[in-house]
Amino acid sequence: MQNRYKVTAAIYKGLMDHIDYRLWSDYLYKVHMVHKGKNMSALEIACGQGDMAEFLSKKFSVYFASDLSKEMLLSAKVPHNAFVCDMRNLPVRFIPNLILMTFDSINYLLSYRDLKACFDEIRSLMDYNTNFIFDISLEKNSLKFWRVLNRKGDFNGYFFQQHSRYDARKHLHFNRFDIQSDELGSIREEHIQRIYSVDEMKSALRVSGLEIVGLYDGFSLKPLKSDSFRAQFIIKVNNAKN
Repeated sequence: MQNRYKVTAAIYKGLMDHIDYRLWSDYLYKVHMVHKGKNMSALEIACGQGDMAEFLSKKFSVYFASDLSKEMLLSAKVPHNAFVCDMRNLPVRFIPNLILMTFDSINYLLSYRDLKACFDEIRSLMDYNTNFIFDISLEKNSLKFWRVLNRKGDFNGYFFQQHSRYDARKHLHFNRFDIQSDELGSIREEHIQRIYSVDEMKSALRVSGLEIVGLYDGFSLKPLKSDSFRAQFIIKVNNAKN
């Protein structure tokens, strides 16, 4: 499993090399502070290989990072306080100043029931000083870019083909990776994301006792527009639910 993970990790790292995680982390911290955030403690959910945590962890006194994949965390750039968990069942017993999910991680929850379970768990870790920040990929993003994501190449001697398609009827975006490795032969992985509307997110948040205090066009502090590709949510506890 570890050797297989090293191969797939090399591919994903190559595909994401264009992302400036330092700039992105600075943006998220700015959003947090704009919304009266404190920098004592943070919890990142679905941190992956820790690219964001590498920079954001320096801005908080205590930084916890979690992911569903043990293999991801073994290579993470987080120096400590990393643990395995499912975002629908968080084994956390403290209230952080910031709860963070990035890079449309929440789109991997494929049903409203799972989405609601995740929000209920997060709500249980929040008080009035907590900001919950996450982003989603919107349908316009899938409709515009799914063809571009049908691509192939090689990284570190590993050849890959990515097959992307968007099912507009089911609102599901599929990405399949076929990887060739001299060491392990053929490897296939499929990623499925549910493309939620902003209204669906608003409904699930409201039912879980959470309130949107900021809703921005992705990577900015500009209001979300009808033609936005990504949405950045800033969430607090809903006073009416307490």
